[in-house]
Amino acid sequence: VEGTGLRDFLNRGAAFDLAQIATIMTQLLLALDFAHERGVIHRDIKPANLILTESGTLKVADFGIARIDTSSLTSLGMVMGTPSYMSPEQCQGLVVDRRTDLFSAGVVFYELVAGEKPFSGALETIAYKICHEDPRPASTVSRLALSPTIDAVIATALEKNPDARFQNAKALSRALRQACEALADVTDDPLGATQLNMAGVRMEPTSAVSAWDDTVLRTVERQLAHYVGPMARVMIRRAAERTGDVDELYTLLAENISDPAHRQRFFDDGGATASAARKARQSGSTTGQRTRAGVAVLEQSFVDQTTMRLATYLGPIARVVANRAAQRAATQDEFVQLVADHLGAQDRG
Repeated sequence: VEGTGLRDFLNRGAAFDLAQIATIMTQLLLALDFAHERGVIHRDIKPANLILTESGTLKVADFGIARIDTSSLTSLGMVMGTPSYMSPEQCQGLVVDRRTDLFSAGVVFYELVAGEKPFSGALETIAYKICHEDPRPASTVSRLALSPTIDAVIATALEKNPDARFQNAKALSRALRQACEALADVTDDPLGATQLNMAGVRMEPTSAVSAWDDTVLRTVERQLAHYVGPMARVMIRRAAERTGDVDELYTLLAENISDPAHRQRFFDDGGATASAARKARQSGSTTGQRTRAGVAVLEQSFVDQTTMRLATYLGPIARVVANRAAQRAATQDEFVQLVADHLGAQDRG
């Protein structure tokens, strides 16, 4: 599909106003409604799969993991999608339907109006946040003047329980446009909002690859080469040209690893790298030498051993607890204390 990915616009600092955002979302929801009415769910709605043509028309790309709604291929335990944009039911490997696409569309809407993702962090913490935490209201972090009505639309789209969300794309589109109309010049006719005025989008030209820290890319290359060999360098360059987001970089690269266990190990290895890259960017660092807080003091093997022991008491969230403690701790004793705080008195001995 010819055009520019929405992720590219976001990576290059595109400044969309509310009317432009409403147009983008209207086109996305029209496309989803068309697919859903024919029994097809996309399952990987994200900015990288939303292409804006020169004429301002939005195209939904990459139906590679899409499934027929009633297909047995969409089965319990099958986890597919991009972490930051996955629904709670996707994160848990449950059966999904059209409402999972609407959750992902809500994540995209939040990112467009707020300028940041609603769920972010190390790869291993994103699923926990999606399933158990609510993001800050978009109006509290956005550069745009947003109303409580828009926050309410987003909150409904991002409900953990699918039954509490908008039940179809038409309902979400209608609520979204009504919320935007009060604040921007948004047409009432959805068919009149199917093209974006590209001339009105401000974007700084840049190279996606040049925006990456070389140290980060070299680290990821070493991790990937363990599974795919010398082709890792080529794969990383291609992926880095498509995205400037570290979580999405790992997701794109993981597609080249066929073995599910190896793919999961690659994601696990990438958790610390992704966390360090985010912290370096947030602080304005360009050296790439910063690491996850606590790693220089704590041996990773000690953190891993603690995670295994912690899993006896906390189950799957043990990794989240241990990694958060490692990020906060300045010493091994402090790390142990932070972990112990999550255990009952009967379990600490």
